Amino acid sequence: MPGIPAMPAWLPVRARPFWPRLIEQLTPMRVLTNADVFAVAMLADALAEWQDAAKGKGKPKQVSDAMRRAFTLCNRFGLTPADRTRLVAQPKDEEDPLDELRERRQHKGRGAGS
Repeated sequence: MPGIPAMPAWLPVRARPFWPRLIEQLTPMRVLTNADVFAVAMLADALAEWQDAAKGKGKPKQVSDAMRRAFTLCNRFGLTPADRTRLVAQPKDEEDPLDELRERRQHKGRGAGS
């Protein structure tokens, strides 16, 4: 899909389960471009870090820091109710009116020699 970043091969294993869920949530919001691959990767990793820390794999400060980092990145993508109100989505792709004309001309040219 154009504009939707693909999961990078270098994404840490712990963050990979979060990638498809984030893409699924962010795609209908029309806020993603291919340039967001690093930001989405950081968010996926922050969520994984927070999950690991919250499961007892970290000290309270680590849990708090991981949660703060994940929450900050969630805010950047409009994944909280307050931040969603401030989002400016990309406009829906509109077809170029000239595309139809170009397509007609191509089909006409093919039909003449066939």
